[in-house]
Amino acid sequence: MSTLKGIFGIDRLPINGPLYFLRDLFLICCCVTVIDMIARCRFVVICVCVALLYLNFQNSGLIMRWGEQPIAILYRVDMVFFFLLGYFFSVQGIKPRKIDNYTAFVSVLFYGLTMLSVAIAISLIKPAMANYLEYRWSIGFLALCFLPAFMTLTHMFRETSVYQLLLRLSPYSFMMFLTHLIFAVIFTGAVSNLDINITLTSALLWQIVFFGVYLAGCIAFAIAVRKSLIAARRFLPSKAT
Repeated sequence: MSTLKGIFGIDRLPINGPLYFLRDLFLICCCVTVIDMIARCRFVVICVCVALLYLNFQNSGLIMRWGEQPIAILYRVDMVFFFLLGYFFSVQGIKPRKIDNYTAFVSVLFYGLTMLSVAIAISLIKPAMANYLEYRWSIGFLALCFLPAFMTLTHMFRETSVYQLLLRLSPYSFMMFLTHLIFAVIFTGAVSNLDINITLTSALLWQIVFFGVYLAGCIAFAIAVRKSLIAARRFLPSKAT
């Protein structure tokens, strides 16, 4: 039971060891062929989106049962919904309206302040899970409304060092998904041995540092594994020509 919770659980705070959102994203990417077929027909897209909306408000994820143990296939149905919507826009050639850089910057700033206000409101109200799901969908749709601003800023920062860094790290993203559970075990064990106890009640700075160290470790571990595998290929027998 504890092993299943460790692998599939999402209750390790203040960081989520399994990085469930990456897990969901890669599982969705494995189904991209099906998503592509769906996105070709507008009527089918509408039907699937309505089904996903209904399913989300029944349960936040796709859950199967192994005996009495529930196991999540996907934790976030809304991720499937917005992934399908974005794929549909791409396939159908629907592009966001172009706006000037100043408007884009102000819009993103307004979006950030709005999200901060929403986060503070949710913390104060502490809504029931059913209501929280509604808030989460509202946040997703609000992000869609600001899509032109995000796209404009993305083009603005394409030549920046941050963009180039993310571009360099992108080849390691899938390897990070494959190896993060191994690093999560190592990291959790090290934290326990060092008697470090960071929780949601800890200072925000310590929570940020804790998450930053964990994320940096995941990236470094993925890079090391990928480079090791590439180096090991040199010792494999080459195919006969």
